[in-house]
Amino acid sequence: MSLANVTQVNDDFLNGYYAERKRTYWDTVTIPTTGTAIAAGDNFVFFRDIQSKTDLDTNMTESNRLPLDYRATIYRMRVYLPPATVADDAAILLNQGLVRLYTDEIDLRLSGRMSEFPQGGGLYVMFEGAHAGTAEYSTNGYPSFQAAPPLGQDNVIKLKEGQTFRATVDFLSAATVTTTTDVVIYLDTQLYRPIV
Repeated sequence: MSLANVTQVNDDFLNGYYAERKRTYWDTVTIPTTGTAIAAGDNFVFFRDIQSKTDLDTNMTESNRLPLDYRATIYRMRVYLPPATVADDAAILLNQGLVRLYTDEIDLRLSGRMSEFPQGGGLYVMFEGAHAGTAEYSTNGYPSFQAAPPLGQDNVIKLKEGQTFRATVDFLSAATVTTTTDVVIYLDTQLYRPIV
């Protein structure tokens, strides 16, 4: 697409019948839901149950999908742990939490330990703990987008109109944490919305 075909309107670019802009979508899930035990096989789903959440918890307006007629390209996924997270809990979540991103319910598009999806923003927090009796340091990344690199050009995820998506944090082995933690997953997108 040449510059001659792009018209800027505020922060949108008109591209055919779509306005194009950067947009980040997020959702918050409490892990574990209650208590302190995480069982082997526990699965926490993001971007699905949004009905009782506030705007601080999520900016999704529909479960598992973008608004009607919207398309997007996901170019980065980030995971955020709040600074108040207990150090030993951070070590468990970051190293034992397996993050997965699906489209169409069953099509696995991204997968990796929680620590492989750094937050890229917020406060820099180094969790110092003694998990399993040994000194341990954990962090979910420096507060810089350079520390949260985008997906490679061949790995970006294109969401078609009406296509469903969800992220999960799965635990393959049991763990015991000190308290519950609100985990946030961010999806950085290039959003295409209809011109109205």
